[in-house]
Amino acid sequence: MTDRVIVNIEGFSVEVYGDGVVSPQVSQASLALAAIRLLRPDAFAVPHPSARAAVHRSTPGISGGTIQAWAERVVQTLDMYERDRLSVADIWWSRRKQELETLPAPVAQLDLMRLRSATIDFDEMLANANYFLFEHKELDTPFEAFGDPVGLIISNGQIVSPPQTGRSCLCFGNGSISIEKFAFSDLSISLPNGAQIDAHPLGAFDHDKFANHPVALARGFGAPGGLTPANEDTFEIVIVGRHAVAVAQGGSTPIPRTGCVLVFPKAPSEEVIAALRDGVPLMYNLGVKALLEAVQAGPSIVQDGAIPMDDRFFVREGMHLESAVGDMAYPAPASWKADWHHTRAARLGAGIRADGSCFLLAIEGQSAFLETPVKGATLYDLADQLRLEGAVHGIHLDGGGSAQLFRPFGGALLRPGDFCKAFSDTFADYDRPIPLALKLTLKRAS
Repeated sequence: MTDRVIVNIEGFSVEVYGDGVVSPQVSQASLALAAIRLLRPDAFAVPHPSARAAVHRSTPGISGGTIQAWAERVVQTLDMYERDRLSVADIWWSRRKQELETLPAPVAQLDLMRLRSATIDFDEMLANANYFLFEHKELDTPFEAFGDPVGLIISNGQIVSPPQTGRSCLCFGNGSISIEKFAFSDLSISLPNGAQIDAHPLGAFDHDKFANHPVALARGFGAPGGLTPANEDTFEIVIVGRHAVAVAQGGSTPIPRTGCVLVFPKAPSEEVIAALRDGVPLMYNLGVKALLEAVQAGPSIVQDGAIPMDDRFFVREGMHLESAVGDMAYPAPASWKADWHHTRAARLGAGIRADGSCFLLAIEGQSAFLETPVKGATLYDLADQLRLEGAVHGIHLDGGGSAQLFRPFGGALLRPGDFCKAFSDTFADYDRPIPLALKLTLKRAS
């Protein structure tokens, strides 16, 4: 076991970076570091999904349908594909053949937590705590970008990003911190005109139930193959986060891992189409107790004071697939190994004690790269340390190069864990650009 830090907290807020103003210098640094991570010299920055395109861009879909881009990021991505003579179908099927060399890499708006720490108070810290798209194989639609967060995010009472696979979340509301589990099927969705749309349950598309009713689909939730059902009559709106980024007709539309697709048996009203096209966000509703802040990570590694004795929780929380699905629809952002005892890395976890108090536990580490000695903790180590500190419930928040913990003005409590892959003969640590952070309110000593 290497160095560790324990932080007792009273609450937290989720700060989402990508939907705000990022300086050109930070954008340039984030893009350069992301390009190094992806080993792609042709990585290019794309704006937040809310950004509208001055001219809409149409392109063929996967099986004869048409996709019209409504967001600037999609227009830019399609233009890059066209430059390299790639179609939406080429990108989709190349993922399944693992032929990734010809793919330009869109990069989302990210930020550096070290710089953001200059804005926090002396009784606060910043920590990373979510998963985001991080590999070439995860960018298989023209709607997403490297760095887009995946899973439930609630910030200031607003659901910013919907859950996907059922997985544990660290939640804050009514003055208490808890660990809950949510899946895409727990949602309902409100359109700009107030109309409600239900999320499809886990499993194949239910033609009998939804033939005449609109429904929201996510990967595995009505679309185990990752595509909407083929139907020349349906009208489909692609959502990333809370924003419409494209409209499609004809079915077989790729579903982003970072949102959903709204499927209508016939076109909705012109009022709804115009509002979504102009950037009016939709609203997600969980229908449970009010949560002020939440971030989905996982898995849950301490339950009722005990550590799971097998690796089945990887499957239960959608971290691991035991067999391939037709479209390689791994649990987002990617399929983990069912690895409880072997992989060592930096780790961040949160524990809740019997009296309801919460603490974060950070363990410094170094991943296996450049044939250096592996340092850090396994997931079992993290669970064991959480329990030793009194946790009756515990969750894994993040690990590896994403694990970061800062005091005000860039005081790092963990050594950065990202390495510059472009220079294989050099040891160099870098902060990893990330899409969001937890702002922790520290518990005052009694």
